[in-house]
Amino acid sequence: MQKGLSVHNLKFFNGMENYEESNAVGIDKLYNAENTRFTNLVISSKMGWQYLGNALAGGDRIQGMYQYAYQSGATIDKRLLEFYNKIFRQFDTGTQTWTNIATVWPNVKDTFTDGVEYNNVMYFVNPLTVGNFGGIGKIANNVFSVVPDAAAPAGDGIESWVERLWVINNKTNVVVTSNVALATIPAQIEDWTGGQTILVGKQGVNKAIRVLENQMYVWKEDSIYFNTVDRIAAGDFEFQQLSRTGGAINQKSTIIVENDVWFLTPQLEVRSLGRERNMQDNPRTRRLTNIIQRTMNLLDPVQDNPVAIYNRSVYKLHLKTRGSPTNNLTLVFDYNTGGWSIDIGQAVNVTTIWQDSTVYGEDSNSGQAYIDDTGFSANGLFMIHRAHTPFMDDNRPDTWKRARYIHFRGQLSWDQDVTIRLFRDGTYKTYSDYYIPSPHAQGMTQQAPNSSGQFGAFEFGDAVFGGDDSIAPGDILMYRIEKLISVDRRSNMFAIGIEGQVNGGKIITEQLELKYMLDNENYKRADI
Repeated sequence: MQKGLSVHNLKFFNGMENYEESNAVGIDKLYNAENTRFTNLVISSKMGWQYLGNALAGGDRIQGMYQYAYQSGATIDKRLLEFYNKIFRQFDTGTQTWTNIATVWPNVKDTFTDGVEYNNVMYFVNPLTVGNFGGIGKIANNVFSVVPDAAAPAGDGIESWVERLWVINNKTNVVVTSNVALATIPAQIEDWTGGQTILVGKQGVNKAIRVLENQMYVWKEDSIYFNTVDRIAAGDFEFQQLSRTGGAINQKSTIIVENDVWFLTPQLEVRSLGRERNMQDNPRTRRLTNIIQRTMNLLDPVQDNPVAIYNRSVYKLHLKTRGSPTNNLTLVFDYNTGGWSIDIGQAVNVTTIWQDSTVYGEDSNSGQAYIDDTGFSANGLFMIHRAHTPFMDDNRPDTWKRARYIHFRGQLSWDQDVTIRLFRDGTYKTYSDYYIPSPHAQGMTQQAPNSSGQFGAFEFGDAVFGGDDSIAPGDILMYRIEKLISVDRRSNMFAIGIEGQVNGGKIITEQLELKYMLDNENYKRADI
């Protein structure tokens, strides 16, 4: 290889990802770096939650959040409701404050309250002590009332299906239904005396209940049961066993994702119910499980209150770090690209989608509600990665102010671009930029097969030109990029660097070199 100025012939950094911490990097590899991560984890901290309304005090936690799409004629008014300190409250967008809704719910506990909308009414269920009256409450146009039926059940999860309300309790293995609503008597859905009490399996308590593609599913800790519209129409309310290979932890971690149900198992596996009922046979949920497994050293062994939310292709799972009493770690996963991050410092108890943004209830003493549409960084902004070498003063007469070229060899995720920067004249304020567009912008299709050409789909380990495949299962798909950039900038003081806006993507630099041109070399060639 010809003589030249080389910056660590193998590589000087690997796995640049959005990470808000400085890293100790050897001076022989890198002079300065910002927002650089040297492992497979992608971590970004929140920087700008927007709190909703006045801060609350008193030590109580928000125990339920709901979007109530109240319809008045042709107008749909999307209201944000919360259950706090045993009362319901509504957020006023005009005054940016919460307004109490008069709530008289006998013997109600200050604990998680699940809700579902049916026929322009919000129905709620609370896990009351067995035998107490008034398990079902409702809000209709800002007015709360208790469903006046002594048979109304207590519970942790509520759904509407086949014109009935369905309730589970995580202390029993039965499902309780209301009576069937009729077009002529819609309020009959509030009649629980005429409903059904259905045994689901012969052991284990019910943990979650969801409707998918007009079928009803019930999760236990180690099994899943289901029922169909046709069987209900025929008077058959018995649930059939679907799987004995995986259950769910609770109602809050079992959610609808892109016309599917994703659920968290007691083994901390994110699994997909699947339209074909092939649980876990989903590359996205497998990737999520692998990410969780790679962060097990951060997680508490007891995860008793996980919370999941999904909106606009972003799935978020809230868990506890080791020793924390509340959910203070959030795994953020982009359904479309596979990009992911970890946010640490949140304390989340409940979430909902309101006006197409995620809203969550803080689990600390303030009981505050926040709007959180941040994605992978603050309010959707990119994390800026920058890195550069020290200046190199050649001071050799045969290289004095000779033209150079930059050789970049590395990998980019599908939507990730990068800029190579050449600093000169002894200052980091004088430089030239060389832009390398993303594989997407260069016409590559996503999930492209590996090839021996310019692009590839796999990492090649620490060796520059080969070696063991070091990509972890579930990591972001990478595309190989190699560029030879002609540089006709005459100077004897050079430093080289790299800059990228990273938001759930990834940059890997295997080789970045600055070399001088031989007099007889055609320095116009580029993009090898």
